[in-house]
Amino acid sequence: MVQHGIGLSMSNYAPPSRRVASLILMWVALLSAFSSYANDSRLHQTHIVRVAVPDQTERQRAIALRAAFEQVLIKMAGQTDAFEGSEWRRIFRSGDDYLTAYQFDAEQGQLYYVATFDIVKVQELLRREGVAVWDARRPDSILWLSVYAPNDPESFVLSEGLKPSLTETIDTVAEQRGIALALPLMDIEDSLTVSPYDIAGRFMGPIVQASTRYNLTHIIAARVKRSKDYDVEELQARLESLKQADAQGELDGADTITSSEIADDLIKPNETMVADAASPLFSFDEFSNMLARLQPFQLDYTFVIDGQRLSGALGGETLEQVVAELVHRYADSLSRKYAIHHDRSQAAIEPTTLVVSNLTSMRSFTEVSQFLNTLSLVESATLHSIQGQQGSFEIRLFADRSRLIEALLLDGRLLPKLDAFGNVIDDAEFVWRP
Repeated sequence: MVQHGIGLSMSNYAPPSRRVASLILMWVALLSAFSSYANDSRLHQTHIVRVAVPDQTERQRAIALRAAFEQVLIKMAGQTDAFEGSEWRRIFRSGDDYLTAYQFDAEQGQLYYVATFDIVKVQELLRREGVAVWDARRPDSILWLSVYAPNDPESFVLSEGLKPSLTETIDTVAEQRGIALALPLMDIEDSLTVSPYDIAGRFMGPIVQASTRYNLTHIIAARVKRSKDYDVEELQARLESLKQADAQGELDGADTITSSEIADDLIKPNETMVADAASPLFSFDEFSNMLARLQPFQLDYTFVIDGQRLSGALGGETLEQVVAELVHRYADSLSRKYAIHHDRSQAAIEPTTLVVSNLTSMRSFTEVSQFLNTLSLVESATLHSIQGQQGSFEIRLFADRSRLIEALLLDGRLLPKLDAFGNVIDDAEFVWRP
């Protein structure tokens, strides 16, 4: 650390008022950095799910329990494709072993079975079966959705209070997956920053800038289009041919489609395609995107997750269907970033130490210990020593220290030293901010 002398150089001298203003600006920036972590995420009740049921009979309760258990596993793991095979079908029938309470609730004429599962036992099950565990603290996100081309008379940008049936679909899927999605207001302030054409074109500069108003850095930008040339029989025939090719092992290893007949069918009028006959024409994912173009509704999206961008396309038969699938894909992508794969071998458990300050009472020491032990990537956390208002905690992790810091930044209560822009500059000491 550079030590400054007492004397003042006139070349570096600034009037007191200017220095005070600079200090105020610096503190505002620091407070903004801290608050961004505190407000950019929330705790979700990942161990509680609800399933719509027609009645409260014992048969319906048993059916709902199995559905609820499958849903809570997906919600706590974050992946929809992690529970395939006969072993998981057997596990789905064991929901009673993990259930702690249930009740029936009625909402707007619909009856729901609400199940609460033992969060610790479910986490242990996921770890035992080699499935990643996604912590209950998850980032909030914002959805910028343009429906139809801006020059279409039926076009709109989805906003708060608009299209209740569509927003209900988004809310339902988001609740099932344990994520929070906000919609923009699209008022005058938003309109000055981002236009419908920016959203439809997924121009991320204005979209990211508009999202700062909501203090959100995790973003979905998407547009929906309608196809004028939808042919359900053609789509079904292509899907069936793909399934047959996969079943016969023709796609094994290469994971590609090379059929010139399929390629010719997909080439648009006045468009040419040149490829070496011996090389793959396009990948399986590319073929899936092409199939999406054959459905009545197509959706193109870009995700911004922790500063990284991911783009793709999907198709469906209804607007609600493609938007629901969009939310599912986004939840899958979030979990791939934040969920932790656990290995219970001793070699995989990483020991580390956290020095925490601003512990003003014995209750503060207890709160930090309890907080650390609630994190899914922490195997154990114990208080090792106390010195004044500072405590040293010995922690055993299922992941490396960098993943722990990511989790702490997302939560916002236990933070390392940050610069004015929220970047970590020193993780030797943390500050407890309950």
